[in-house]
Amino acid sequence: MIELKDYLNSKFTPSSVKRYLYAIEKLHLFFGESNAIHARYSDVIFYINALRHKGFRNEYVQTEFYGIKNYYKWLLLNNIRVDDPTINIRLNDLNKRDIQFQNLFTPDELSLLLNRKNRYDLLKWRDYLAISFYIYQGLTTGELASLTIHDVSLAKEVVYIFDSFNCSRLLKLYPNQVAAYKRYITFDRPFSH
Repeated sequence: MIELKDYLNSKFTPSSVKRYLYAIEKLHLFFGESNAIHARYSDVIFYINALRHKGFRNEYVQTEFYGIKNYYKWLLLNNIRVDDPTINIRLNDLNKRDIQFQNLFTPDELSLLLNRKNRYDLLKWRDYLAISFYIYQGLTTGELASLTIHDVSLAKEVVYIFDSFNCSRLLKLYPNQVAAYKRYITFDRPFSH
């Protein structure tokens, strides 16, 4: 039987080993050692949610989870368990980065982007529309690239954004976008192909 500390030492730095052992110790205190060894998926989820409820930062919860995950791998390796209750747990919210507000454009800077001088007059309204979709509707580059003229309804003044992950949405167009779209479709688009 490989000792837990030896197993962790073979995979991680000493500081990570120390941190993971602490996470495992806390899991044992929470459930009791025997119950922790035999924990189910729902038990681990309950524990992670308890950490979140206590107000711990995402990074802390993530480190706790990695320690617990390696604990169950060690239990599997030593035939103490036949399954890993953490195998299907993904802490997706922990991978999101905090928004760095100091890096966001101000409304004046966004206005400058919309009204900047364009190198080619024929592309002026197309580029204006693209930037306005970024600013007003918050489209991603992929959504903008897949946008077609059929996705915009001038009669309803909306744009339909199709997403294969069932996050499709219908977004209102601003009056300046409607005017720019009419201008682009009527005068510029026929000559830009």
